[in-house]
Amino acid sequence: MTCDPKNEAALAYEVPVAGSRDPAFAEVERALRENFCARNELGAAVRVLVGGRVVVDMWAGHRDAARSEIWQRDTLVNIYSLGKGIAAMFVLALDRPLRDIWSEIAAPGKVRLTLCKLA
Repeated sequence: MTCDPKNEAALAYEVPVAGSRDPAFAEVERALRENFCARNELGAAVRVLVGGRVVVDMWAGHRDAARSEIWQRDTLVNIYSLGKGIAAMFVLALDRPLRDIWSEIAAPGKVRLTLCKLA
């Protein structure tokens, strides 16, 4: 069977997928499968939490270029450019009072201290 992102049977055949998902999140599984078919992905995992509840916890593909080792729930990967997202969250919090983030600093005279004022 050849890879065809529009063919549900081809998507199911092409890559081993494991894990679980809430039935309402079937589209996430479809997108995961399509990523392998349409973009020749090697291995991947996705976990989605909504309101603190895990609604998607799935992994798929292979751990090695030879495609001889199946991707596992605990497969370790390098994460590139992770710092950009963390830096963006930090920048968005620059004018937020530190007492909202760090309760121990809410002492007299420091009530209006912000991250921006510390920099």
